[in-house]
Amino acid sequence: GGGSKFCHVCRHLGRSAFLLCSNMKRGTCKKVVCERCFVKHNWDWTAAASAPDDFICCHCRRECPPKASCHTYKEVNKRRGKDNGRKVLPLKKAAAKEEAAADALHQLSEQASDAQASH
Repeated sequence: GGGSKFCHVCRHLGRSAFLLCSNMKRGTCKKVVCERCFVKHNWDWTAAASAPDDFICCHCRRECPPKASCHTYKEVNKRRGKDNGRKVLPLKKAAAKEEAAADALHQLSEQASDAQASH
């Protein structure tokens, strides 16, 4: 328990047995890798499964295959970040900026109304 429900490499849910990265104990990783991916990538399932407390996932070893989740998300985030040349802000910052812009616009309209009233 406590780890991801999806294999970090193939993203499938519960298709076969899986191992949880032992770095979870340190609070630095929650990735799991399924037995099918071990077989597909010629990793030693028997050795890893016999010592699960020592298993360190491919992500923590910086050895993820090209189709792993981290590579996929990295590409998606790159495309999102480009967003036609505009910088994309995290949601909280974007919302704060929008609120500040709305406040500034409100102040300008109040100043314009005050200026018209004094003429």
